Amino acid sequence: MRHIIPTFILFFSLVSVQALESNHYDSLFNKGNSAFQNQDFESAVQSYSSILESGFESADLYYNTANCYYKLNRPTQAILYYEKALKLHPTGKDILYNLELANKQIVDKIETLPVPFYSEWWIVLTHSLHMDIFGFFSIAFMLISVFLLLLYFRTNTALVKRLSFFLTIVALLASALTFLFAKSQFQRNYESSNAIIISSRVNIYSAPNTTSTTLFILHDGLKVAILKTENKWNKIMLPDGSIGWVPEEALIVI
Repeated sequence: MRHIIPTFILFFSLVSVQALESNHYDSLFNKGNSAFQNQDFESAVQSYSSILESGFESADLYYNTANCYYKLNRPTQAILYYEKALKLHPTGKDILYNLELANKQIVDKIETLPVPFYSEWWIVLTHSLHMDIFGFFSIAFMLISVFLLLLYFRTNTALVKRLSFFLTIVALLASALTFLFAKSQFQRNYESSNAIIISSRVNIYSAPNTTSTTLFILHDGLKVAILKTENKWNKIMLPDGSIGWVPEEALIVI
């Protein structure tokens, strides 16, 4: 009994701290929304940034932050946060629309290589639920398959045996598929290889040094894919497939 009471005290203390933190973030988010409504976009950014600095993230938070930067006529920062919102909610129509508006304000207008239709379908499918829910389903289906497999070995009824074997295969496939969905979403959200150019003007070189040939010049706000990192240089690919090297300080990873 002496050990149970301190455990309960610790548990409720942690719950109370989390509740206070949640209320604090909600208060900051509402404060930011009010500031935005009053067209005080700098104050709104400060409120949203305070939440982001704590490590909390959400598509709505990134989206609202991006809207503030857009209103402040800072398209590079707006694009960065729209892209962050899009990672968490890739089918968000408002995000996609506002991102398109922000991209119209940057210098470099580069045509994007066409995306295969099945890639778009895959993104929509793998983000139809949160990755934690997909993970839960994956574990649940795995446990169901174990139960069905035990049933297969323990029953003597031919019909039950065939049915349990068939359902075991189905449950295993469902477990593997939902795990794949969760993994795909995690990789897209947290192992991103995309970045935004933040230097107002930067040379793109043929090799990771400034003595190599300058291939072209880019400006801030353009989204690129990072292919390789070497000695504080990044090998990047542009939306049209062009490739070159840029100092890593000229980029910020999405």
